[in-house]
Amino acid sequence: MISSLAADTNDIVDLPAAISLLARQAVEQEVDPYVTLGVLVESIAHTVALTIPEQKKVETAKGVTHLLLDRFAAQGLIR
Repeated sequence: MISSLAADTNDIVDLPAAISLLARQAVEQEVDPYVTLGVLVESIAHTVALTIPEQKKVETAKGVTHLLLDRFAAQGLIR
């Protein structure tokens, strides 16, 4: 999929944009939502664990958690 995005643009792929597009397409194509959520959550945890400096990991994990809660609230899913 990412390679087809690159072929379509004849440009270097913007990986965050490609990931976002793939996530949206998974929803549109009715991929199992629990699998999609699991992959996204695992990707976030993996990214924090492997790429964030040790002294920033807890702060970053808490920030991501708050961001997710804010997005749920904005969608009216939680208060």
